Amino acid sequence: MSYIVSQDGKISITEEGMLVPSIQELYASDQGKKKTFFKEAIKYIYLFSDPYSPYINYVESDRLFNMRKEQFLYLDDNVFEELISNKHVVVALEDYKDKNYDLLLRSWEGVKIKVDNFLKHLNTLEMEIEITEKVVVDMEDGSKKPMKIKYKKSNHEEYWKALKTYNEVLKFVKAVEIDVSKEQKENKRGKSKRRLFESEKSQHTATTEIEILDE
Repeated sequence: MSYIVSQDGKISITEEGMLVPSIQELYASDQGKKKTFFKEAIKYIYLFSDPYSPYINYVESDRLFNMRKEQFLYLDDNVFEELISNKHVVVALEDYKDKNYDLLLRSWEGVKIKVDNFLKHLNTLEMEIEITEKVVVDMEDGSKKPMKIKYKKSNHEEYWKALKTYNEVLKFVKAVEIDVSKEQKENKRGKSKRRLFESEKSQHTATTEIEILDE
């Protein structure tokens, strides 16, 4: 069960989440009274790593780019860079991924990385490759002279082998994607989960609200 959750346009951390040491350290590292940095960090951790994040299907580089453009545009570049590179944020993010991902979701994340790497490899394959060979040429005077010759050779066979493999990989990815979708539907979070930083009617002491999409 995730301890950072999204509901009704708000990202919140549960009371159980505040028991996690990496979250406690992140909270303590923010010396501001309003805990603005902590709130931004929780938002970033959720959007970057939660299986239910709208950005989770992007590879990590594209995920970060789109999050920056759509969710953190109000932050200056240096402030955003400080946020994502902060040592407490990095530790809390990795800890959240470790605690939040089940085996199926971990496998799915690994599959996406491998598919992305394979696609990059496919894009580097040339339709023609240049070959350099050493040959010995018979000269007019009867002597033999070693020379190097260069020529281009079709690489279609290797390219189509790779493309066929990629198509098979895509079929596998689709099957895993269906399994992940079923798993997510079967394990949706309950709405009755207690949350910190959300409801001012809470009987608990931590009642600060985290607004996220309307920053």
